[in-house]
Amino acid sequence: MSTFLQQVEDDTWQSGGWPQSFTNYSLSKLDVNAYTRLVAKEFSDRLEGEKIFINYYCPGWVKTAMTGWAGNISVEDAADTGVFLALLHEAVTGKFFAERREVNF
Repeated sequence: MSTFLQQVEDDTWQSGGWPQSFTNYSLSKLDVNAYTRLVAKEFSDRLEGEKIFINYYCPGWVKTAMTGWAGNISVEDAADTGVFLALLHEAVTGKFFAERREVNF
């Protein structure tokens, strides 16, 4: 991210190999994925009983003001994976999910 931000400042990012469409969105998602793994690792090193499990999920294209109400998923359905992860009784951490399934990133 530091390299990208420096290249944005220098106005050289387009030749730096970064995504040319949805650049900010794509890189912010990459950053959230990396941060999820970093924090998950940090918390998983804790003693038993003190661990915190960190995961990340994509709710999908949700019918909200952010999508101009054009999404195809209700807010309730979008929250399903988040609730699923919050109630998970397995030691799963540092993963990315969509529709209750782990997605590789």
